[in-house]
Amino acid sequence: MSAWRIPRIAKFLYNHNPFYLISACLFVYGLQAVFRPGEVDLLFDRFEVAYIDPWFLMFGLCSVTLLMGVTAYLIVRFGKVWDDARSLVLVLLLMFLAISVSFDEIVTLASWDDNSVRDAVCLLGFGLCFAVTLTESLLRGLRIRLPWSYRAPLYAFLGLFFTFPLWVSPEVADVTMGQARWRVAAFPMIAGLITLALLPAVRAGKSALSNNGTPWNWPWIPWTVFVFIAGAVCFRSYSLAISFDLGKAKADFWDTSFGMYFLIPFLIPVLFVLLEIGLVERIKQLQQGTILAAPLLLLIAYPWFGPWTRYYTYTRFASEFVETAGSPVFLALMGLLTFYGYAWVRGLRRAETGFVAMLLLAVFVDPNSFGYRTFAPSVQDAQAWPLITLGILEIGLSIARRNSRQALVGALSLSLAVGLLVADTKLAGFKASVTFHLVLASTLIISTVFRDDFARRLQFVAAGAIGAASGIAILDGQRFGLPVESVGGYVGGMTVLAFAYGLQLRAWPFMAVGILNCAGGLASIGLWIVRFIRDLTIPDGVKPLLWAMGCFSLAVLISTLKGGLAERLEAHWSRFTKDETGPDI
Repeated sequence: MSAWRIPRIAKFLYNHNPFYLISACLFVYGLQAVFRPGEVDLLFDRFEVAYIDPWFLMFGLCSVTLLMGVTAYLIVRFGKVWDDARSLVLVLLLMFLAISVSFDEIVTLASWDDNSVRDAVCLLGFGLCFAVTLTESLLRGLRIRLPWSYRAPLYAFLGLFFTFPLWVSPEVADVTMGQARWRVAAFPMIAGLITLALLPAVRAGKSALSNNGTPWNWPWIPWTVFVFIAGAVCFRSYSLAISFDLGKAKADFWDTSFGMYFLIPFLIPVLFVLLEIGLVERIKQLQQGTILAAPLLLLIAYPWFGPWTRYYTYTRFASEFVETAGSPVFLALMGLLTFYGYAWVRGLRRAETGFVAMLLLAVFVDPNSFGYRTFAPSVQDAQAWPLITLGILEIGLSIARRNSRQALVGALSLSLAVGLLVADTKLAGFKASVTFHLVLASTLIISTVFRDDFARRLQFVAAGAIGAASGIAILDGQRFGLPVESVGGYVGGMTVLAFAYGLQLRAWPFMAVGILNCAGGLASIGLWIVRFIRDLTIPDGVKPLLWAMGCFSLAVLISTLKGGLAERLEAHWSRFTKDETGPDI
C-alpha cells in the first residue's frame, strides 16, 4: 500500500504548532471572564460582587505564563524542539502584554478604598519583576547569548508596558483628564526613545549574534522579538486611550483622544533602525524600501482621516493638539526631514531628493496646518525658512560639486525667500519686482562664474530677462506712473549691463539684447520727440525745420552704415558668435 497522504493543513499545524498561542489566548480570556461578575458563577454568586481580589487574577496570569516558560525550557533542554520554543517565546511576550493590559481597569478604579493606589503599584510592580525574572531565567537556563545592547531595550519596553498605566491614571497619578490624554499621547514618544537605544546594537552587526546558543540565525534572533514589541507598542497606545480616557462627554466606547498620528514619534525611530540595519548589513532593498516608504507617514499624520474623526472627544483633542504642540503633519514633516538628512549624511543619494522634497513641502505646511478638516495652501501663508535652508544648502553643494544647476536652484530659493520676507514689510508692493531682479542677478552671476553647458544655456535666459525687463519698462512704465527719466535710466542701465556682460563673456545673446535695447530706446525717444513736436505750440515754419533736422540725422546714420560701419559691426558680431566660450569651472 502507498503511504498515507498527509493533508497540507495538517503539515502546517504540525510544523508551526499554533496551539500554544491558541491556548494562551484562551487562558487569558477564561481568566478575565472568571474574575469578573456576570454570567459566570464559578467563584462567586452571579452579580454578587464587583471584583474578586485582583491578586488572584495576577497569580492566575503569572501561573499560565510560568507554565509556558517552563514548557519552553523543557522542550529545548530535553527535546531540542527549537521551532516550538520560538512560538513559546512569542507567547510569553503576548502574556506579558496581557498581564500589563489586564490591570488597566483596576488602576482606573483605584479609589475603591484607601489602599487601592498602593495595591495598584504593587500589582504592576510584581508583574514587571515577574516578566524580567522569567525572561532572564530562560535566557540563562537555555544558554541563549543575547547581548545587553538588545536585552536592555527589551527590558525597557517591558518596564514601559507595566509602569506607564500608573503615570497616566488620573486616580493614581492625581492628574486631570486633559493631562491624562496628553500622557497617553506621550506613550509612543517614550517608546520611540527606547527604539533609538537599539542603534548601538545594530551598528555592532550580526556578527555579535553569530554564536547565540540557538539554531536561529540573524535576523530571526533578535528581530522577531522586537517586531512583536513594535506591534505591541501600537496596540498599547490605543488600549491606553480606551482604558484611561474616561471623559464625561464620551458618546461612544470608541470615542477617545487616540489618533493614528500618535504613532508618528514611534514610527520615525523605527525608520532610523531599519535604515541602520540596511546600511550596516548592506541590504540595498531595505535601504531603498525605507527611503521610499518614509513619506507614507505623512498620510498617517493627517488627523482627519478615519471613521473616529466624527466623535466629539477625538475632534476636540485633535484641535487642542494642533494649537498646543503643532500640526501632526508638520511634526511628521520635521521628523522626516531629520530622517532624510541622516540618511543623506550616511551616503544614500536618494535621501538628498527626499530631503529637498520635505523642505519644499515645509514651505506650505506650517505648525498650524490641518488644524481643521480643510486645508488650502496659499502663497500668503508660505514660509521662508525652508527656502532659505534649501538655498544655502544648494549653493554650498554647487560650490563643492561645481554644479551650475544646483547653484540656480539655490539662488531661486533664496530669491523667493526674500520675496516672501518683503511681503511682510512696507515694500510689499514691490515683492514681484524685487524677486524678479534677484533672480536676474542670480542668473547673471551663475552664467559668469560657471562655464559648463548649462551655464552657457543660462546666458540665453539671462539675456532674455534683461530684454523682457527693458521692454516692459518701455511699454508699460508710464502706465504704472513711472517718470520718463526713470524709464530711460532703467533701460539705459539694462543696456549697459547687457553690453558689459556681452563684452566680458564674449556672449552674443547679451550683445543682441543690448542692440535691441538701443533700437527700442531710440524708437521710444523718437516717438517721444514726435509727440513733443506735435504738441508743441510754435510758429508753423519751425515745425518743418525740426522735421528736416530729424530726416537729416537719419540720412547721416544710413550713410555711415553704408560707408563701412555695417561691415565692421558684422565682423565683430561674427567673432562673438564663433568664440563665446571660456574654460569650464
